[in-house]
This record gives sequence, C-alpha cells and structure tokens, in this order.
Amino acid sequence: MGAVKINIQHNTQGFRDREISENKHGDLIFLGDSFAYGYDSKIEDRFSELVADALKSYNVYNLGISGYSTDQEYLLLKKYVHLYNPSIVYLLYHHNDWYGNSVNEIYNGYYKPYFSVDNNKGTLQLNGVPVPKSIKHLKYDFPFIYDSKIAIWLTQILYSSKIRDVKLKPNITFDILLELRKFVEENLNAKFKIGIVGNGNTPGLTEFFNTNEFDAVVIDQNKSKEFFTSTGHWSKLGNQRASEKILRHLSFE
Repeated sequence: MGAVKINIQHNTQGFRDREISENKHGDLIFLGDSFAYGYDSKIEDRFSELVADALKSYNVYNLGISGYSTDQEYLLLKKYVHLYNPSIVYLLYHHNDWYGNSVNEIYNGYYKPYFSVDNNKGTLQLNGVPVPKSIKHLKYDFPFIYDSKIAIWLTQILYSSKIRDVKLKPNITFDILLELRKFVEENLNAKFKIGIVGNGNTPGLTEFFNTNEFDAVVIDQNKSKEFFTSTGHWSKLGNQRASEKILRHLSFE
C-alpha cells in the first residue's frame, strides 16, 4: 500500500507515461524501479514530468517499473528501444538492486530473469526465461482454481521440483552496469548517465564508478524526511529536488 492515494494510467506500451510522439531534438529515456515509476507521486508532480517541462526540445519518456532491478531494466530497454530515438539514457539506480540482480525470486515469490557470467566467454548469459508465473500471479489469473489451498500446495510442489533458487554473488550488478552502458553507447550511440537514489548501500559502488569512469551522481545525499513519504519514496518536494539535480547532471540547468 502506498502512502498517498493517486490515480494511475498507462500508455499502450504499458508504461506510466504519455504516448510516443514525433521526434524533436532527441529522446531522453529514464529507466528505474518504483522511484522512476513515481510510487506515491501524482503524475504532474513526478520528477520526469518536471524535467520534461524544462526540456522543451526533448521528448522525455519514463520507462520505470516498480520492483524492477537493473537486469530487468536492461532487458526492458533492449525490448522497447526500437520505438524511441534516445540521445540520453538515464538510469535511476537504487541500492536494493545489489540484491535484486543476484536472485531469480524477489518480493516473496515473484520470479524474474537473471544474468550470470559465462566464464569461458567472459560475457553475460541470460537465465530464467521464460519467467514462470508466481502463485500470486496465478491467483489473479485463475481465481476460482487458486482459491483452493490444494491447488496452491500442488503448484508449490511442482515449482520446488522444477525451479531452483538462485543466489549469485551480488557484484554481478557491476557486470550488468558495464553491459548496459556498452549497449547504450555502442548500439544506440547515446549518452548513459546514472542517478543513485534512495537509502541503503552498495559495497564498492563509488570505487567501481570512478575506476570505470561512469557518469553518475548521488541524488538522495540529503535524507531529510521532507523529501520522502512514509514508504521511503519521493514526496512532492523529493521529486522536485530530484528533477533539479538531474537537470544539473544533464547540464541543462
């Protein structure tokens, strides 16, 4: 449950965003989790809309999905980028991605794809696809069947025999970030920037960014409560601060 009652609408691609429009100078695409999505935020107060208001020559798109980790955000970009013409891809990185990128199950039973490193080739290998539906999804899709505890029990037995729990070393996150930047810069010929959001800690992140010359800034350096709702997401003031920091990072302010 969110801290604020808001109305949610999605476009034809399934994003909480406006429809794709004709190209201007170029597209600015935001990737991220619930912070990017605007959890607890009215659409007019969300950071990406504030950035769009300041960048009239750009089409600004928000492809944020609540609950996603960096690996899923990378896959999402690869799937949908043909619809856009990005000159900048801006990733909101949350420290919980450090854990989320290392597992195939998250948030009490939701399965997800995951990457591992092919030691022979030194490249990322995608695993866990097609992604099995969680029991929570099945309850929604087939409410009459999964109203039965027996159906749930049988499905749990089937899943436990077919799907193994995966827990990789969390530093797979660094491999994913390198691959994501490479895709953006080499395949899309676009700039790649990162804003670090929320609470938490990623071991070695600052050193990794410095060593590999990532263009990254910390958005939530000031953790004062007025910038966050009770769920830990950005308040109206937090969105405003984020938009200002992002604009400075983009050198458009």
